[in-house]
Amino acid sequence: MRALECAPPRTRPSNLTADVGHDSKQNEEYARVVETLREVRRVATGSSAEHAVAIMHEGDDRGEEQEEEDDDLLAAEEQLDRARTRREDALRSMSADVEALELQMNKLDAKLAASPGDDATIARLHALKESIKSEVTELEVVVTGT
Repeated sequence: MRALECAPPRTRPSNLTADVGHDSKQNEEYARVVETLREVRRVATGSSAEHAVAIMHEGDDRGEEQEEEDDDLLAAEEQLDRARTRREDALRSMSADVEALELQMNKLDAKLAASPGDDATIARLHALKESIKSEVTELEVVVTGT
């Protein structure tokens, strides 16, 4: 078998084998393009004795409208892939934020337990800790969906 995806099928000169078409003359020296098969998409060809066969995909005569529809479907699939990738990236980022905020909350707990500070500092630490807890809860809802 010989692939013919690029070139149109040609006649088989008397000195060659394995191409498409019959010789128009008994001693044809140069191959000619088989005009009726010029626009047909070839996948492969092969020959047996003096006859050749062209193997083509079924439905190669699809119209321009079908090609536009395929382009639209391809564009929709690509947009879906980009959206999924962005969502997955955002979820990974939010998961990393949850871990980082939990670490900060542990540090705040350690500060509150270790040193008795003035009332303003303690109030600020508690307010910050509550804000972090609230943010972690919201992020966990988004990440886990519950």
